[in-house]
Amino acid sequence: MNNPRKDLWLFRREESSGGAEIAAKRLVQQFETLNYEVVRIKAGGQVANLPVRGNRGPGWIQLLQYANSANQ
Repeated sequence: MNNPRKDLWLFRREESSGGAEIAAKRLVQQFETLNYEVVRIKAGGQVANLPVRGNRGPGWIQLLQYANSANQ
C-alpha cells in the first residue's frame, strides 16, 4: 500500500535553547524521519499569504499577536 505524503505544521520559536523549543526540535526530527514535510513558522513570516505577527512590541503583546495569527 502506498502511503500518501502528509504535511505537519508546527509553530515554534526558530532560535532558542528553552525546554519547549528543544522538545519541538526533537519532534520535528522524528516526523522528518517518517517522511513528513515539516514547515517551520516564526513571527514575522507568512503562512498561505497570511502574516504571522508577534515580532514587535513588548513581550506580552508579541505573545497575543502570535497566538491570534496562529488561530487564523
